[in-house]
Amino acid sequence: MVSIEKVRGARNYVGRGRTGTVAGFLSALLFLGLVLAGTAAADDYHYVNNIIGERAAGMGGAYVAVADDTSGLFYNPAGTVFATGNSVSASGNTWRQESKTYNGALGNSNYQRNSTTIQPNFFGVVQHTPIGTIGFSYVIPDSTLQQQDQSFAYPYTNIPTYTLNYNNEINSYNIGPSYATDVTKNLKVGITLYYHFKKRKTINNQIQTVAVTGQPNQAQWDNFLFKDEENGARPILGFIYAPEDGKYSLGLAVSKTFVFNASQYFQKTCRHSLPAGTGDPCYSATDSAHQPVEFPIQTGDVLPDYPTEVRFGAAFFPSNAWLISADVDYFSRANSDSFGVYGWTRQPVLNLAVGTEYYFTPAFAVRGGLYTDNTNVDSQGLAVADDKINLYGASLSTAWFTKYSSISLGLNYAFGSGDSNISASGVLGTMSSRVLTIFLGSSYNY
Repeated sequence: MVSIEKVRGARNYVGRGRTGTVAGFLSALLFLGLVLAGTAAADDYHYVNNIIGERAAGMGGAYVAVADDTSGLFYNPAGTVFATGNSVSASGNTWRQESKTYNGALGNSNYQRNSTTIQPNFFGVVQHTPIGTIGFSYVIPDSTLQQQDQSFAYPYTNIPTYTLNYNNEINSYNIGPSYATDVTKNLKVGITLYYHFKKRKTINNQIQTVAVTGQPNQAQWDNFLFKDEENGARPILGFIYAPEDGKYSLGLAVSKTFVFNASQYFQKTCRHSLPAGTGDPCYSATDSAHQPVEFPIQTGDVLPDYPTEVRFGAAFFPSNAWLISADVDYFSRANSDSFGVYGWTRQPVLNLAVGTEYYFTPAFAVRGGLYTDNTNVDSQGLAVADDKINLYGASLSTAWFTKYSSISLGLNYAFGSGDSNISASGVLGTMSSRVLTIFLGSSYNY
């Protein structure tokens, strides 16, 4: 009879030795690196910006019906009942490169945005007690760092007509405790209660020079600053059903972020030596010459709306060495707000993920997965958002085990194409996106 515990705990078949000491040392170095690292690129148009956890990342995020290590605190806290012993785990996206190409955005030429960054995303601890399994985790589910400094000419001219200094930072943090226990012999239940903190800052500074025949060049300068901070809570309620024969398990997790307080700050300044067009953010309909105007500083305390997330997963164990899993993730509709933190109504999203794990030996495993990262932007939302693009990803990783520790190394690659409104002028174009992530993770059992 196949045992789920044997499949999930295959790392324990390896005896203690010097390798365990080296792996434990590498685990400590990895955690230090995560604390000191920066953030990576993502956006608010998708929900699978980071795949959390070393094992889950290798399986494309198909983890709700497994969730038997520290990353289960995030995916489905009920799964931590199956965790082998007590453990500490850290994992991160050690290198991430994102490239977005906007076709024909500069006349007949393409415009490209590239970002290469380092970003940690998870640290967790699981401890078994006589009254159940307790845990604590720190997660970065979403993170953006976009820095762009460019100066270029319009097509077919040699005049540097456009200079852009752009900085966009969005970071979300979840931190909090978890608890899981048996409801019956086959049914487990768990809950995680995260404190939610999100901080956003966008600075956009642009200078455009326009050559006018027989006259001095005309110029326009636009500067925008937006800041937003929010605090709240994100509870995650999870269930796992695992029959005694150990051949399969089913998982369900429900979560939603509730914002208790938020503050926004918006400042916009413009200086033009030529009339502003209707597509310009500083266009004034009340000025007969349509000259740009200075806008007063705006502040707000708008509480943004977040979608309800429902994850359902199934896992099948063909043998002691082989695991197959699949997830269906649903994100509900989320309303826009009056201040423009989310200027578009985020549409319902359905994402799919499938993953597998195979132990060639008790000390070596390979993982792989496929997943979708569909956009919450529809055709109407594209009037406000920059991109409307669905992404499709694949993951592959390897893992090495000792009796007390593990190290994983792998990569994720996502790609897609869709519509763009980067000029925010109502003139739509096409675009493509490519994201490559190389991740490293480690855990230590004690």
